Amino acid sequence: MHWETSAFPESGKRPQALLNKQIVNDSDAAIAIFWTRFGTPTEEYDSGTEEEIEKMLKSDK
Repeated sequence: MHWETSAFPESGKRPQALLNKQIVNDSDAAIAIFWTRFGTPTEEYDSGTEEEIEKMLKSDK
């Protein structure tokens, strides 16, 4: 899954929370490849990437 192809337009919550619901929460594992950018800050973390990784770690995934 990738946010560019697996996410869909939705409203009612903060954008990262919607991505978490659509993709992150149901994922079994994550592969993250970094170059020069770590993502855009969210209300809770320094980046959406960090939030996604932390959610996966806290879920023992």
